Amino acid sequence: MPLFQAKNIRAGYGDVVIVDGVSISVSANNLVAIVGPNGSGKSTLLKSLLGLARLFSGQVLYGDRDVTRIKSWQAVEVGLGYVPQVNNVFTNLTINENLEMGAYCRRDKAGIKSDLEETYQRFPELAARKKARAETLSGGERQLLAIARAMMAHPKMLLLDEPLAFLSPKASGVVLNRLLQIQAEGTSMLLVEQNTIKALQSASYGYILNQGRCVMEGKGQELLADESLRERFLGLGKEV
Repeated sequence: MPLFQAKNIRAGYGDVVIVDGVSISVSANNLVAIVGPNGSGKSTLLKSLLGLARLFSGQVLYGDRDVTRIKSWQAVEVGLGYVPQVNNVFTNLTINENLEMGAYCRRDKAGIKSDLEETYQRFPELAARKKARAETLSGGERQLLAIARAMMAHPKMLLLDEPLAFLSPKASGVVLNRLLQIQAEGTSMLLVEQNTIKALQSASYGYILNQGRCVMEGKGQELLADESLRERFLGLGKEV
């Protein structure tokens, strides 16, 4: 059984349908990417799975549990972590306070303290500035903090909305490598990303959205190798 499934999702905002009939599946310990042109419905799809966009119809399953129309705060409690694209850190709080906020639903003080120490080992960029306010961080450092905070709740799966957006090549490489390390340690991921090449190169499986519909799916590397697909839907040339 897949760890996470979304079946025939029809979603949008108000009365406007943006995503129409999309189904996705994420197996345990895998990274699955959702890519496509701007305005294709990628972020709307992700938000609809967590109650942040209107879900007109469809079903969302987490393991054998029906989590259709789950509230975002309930998602954290069942093991689903979410990293939004923007406004994903508390800028007026320190790095350490942001991480503590990630564990707000936990009551094991000793475990939280241990996880803080482990997080600083995993994210040395944050350890060096743990008392600094998040507003002083660079874009890449903010993304690392947002990811680290989400991990403080011990999610079995992370849903990430364009974590590489607006980052320099160096910073995006650091963020992606850190995500791959986390995935290798057993956390599954559903990644919405505008950086098609990096997303599909890293993903075990990918879905391509266009105008709110899934136009192709398959192994990430195989999707990148399809020249017709690259030119029609990914806006890429013939060479990666």
